[in-house]
Amino acid sequence: MLRERERKACTPRLIEYGGLVASAGLDEEDKGTVLGLLLEYARRLLVDTKARQHWKELGDKELAVLARQASAPCVPPDNSASGSTGEQAPQGEVGESEG
Repeated sequence: MLRERERKACTPRLIEYGGLVASAGLDEEDKGTVLGLLLEYARRLLVDTKARQHWKELGDKELAVLARQASAPCVPPDNSASGSTGEQAPQGEVGESEG
């Protein structure tokens, strides 16, 4: 069992990783599905350096977008003209081949 201080030290990292899951749009998925996806890709990460580099570039780009959005002034979107529901469009399929 972790001591209180060690648990508190781990909490920010766990919150950050939970935020990454949410940023990827997976926070509404079943926990088993998310864990299975992570396990599958963690195994691939160990042997596929090309995929690792691709995922890093993809993630770094998205993190930069999120950082810009976080630092932008908070202005509510005007959805009346566009008919937007506020939902994000899918960003691609998981498991797309690298080519």
